[in-house]
Amino acid sequence: MTEHNKKKRSTASLLVAIPLLIAVGIVLVVMKVNSFFRKKTISVDDLKFPVLVIQPGGVSLFAEWESTDLQKFKDQSRRTPVNGTIIVDSDLNQYLQENVRPAEEGDFKAIGRILFSNLMRRKYLFDLKPTKLNGIDPLRSLLLAAPPFSEDPVEDGTMRSAAMKQTTLAGVLDVLGIVKPPEPTTLPVDPIEPTTAPTEPPEPNTEPKP
Repeated sequence: MTEHNKKKRSTASLLVAIPLLIAVGIVLVVMKVNSFFRKKTISVDDLKFPVLVIQPGGVSLFAEWESTDLQKFKDQSRRTPVNGTIIVDSDLNQYLQENVRPAEEGDFKAIGRILFSNLMRRKYLFDLKPTKLNGIDPLRSLLLAAPPFSEDPVEDGTMRSAAMKQTTLAGVLDVLGIVKPPEPTTLPVDPIEPTTAPTEPPEPNTEPKP
């Protein structure tokens, strides 16, 4: 191969490599920009409890005091997680609940939950995306648009007005009558009484000796 042909081949390879390198660079830049602007999610354990749960569709507001109770529900519960739910924690930070799905479970647990549906709960997984609507004013906007807090319009107006004046989530829950459920109590177990009858002494031998 002549020196002239070598130079032509080297120039052609360079012309092919330059656009390829430019394309790879553009892809890397786009991926970096997307990762920078992508909304990050937080763990349920990062929430400051108690939290106020505002589900779409006119569902009544409720609160949860533990991370487990925010994830586990009975099959017939009206509080089952749904996409689009807004969760407000005690620091007045709002999070959007997305990608809701039931957690995988083994066959024995699935069968047990079917047989004892009133006792066993299903665990749900979901993403919590932070929003920019944090603080007391965005919470007041949610309360203003919330479903009725009472069937009595006068009482509903009174509760809503009182909630709008609060500056903390604890105060809002208090005036709305949303209280922490009592802890389950364990009944004391009575000591088991002995069931064996006392043994009687043997009767004396009254027969005369020979």
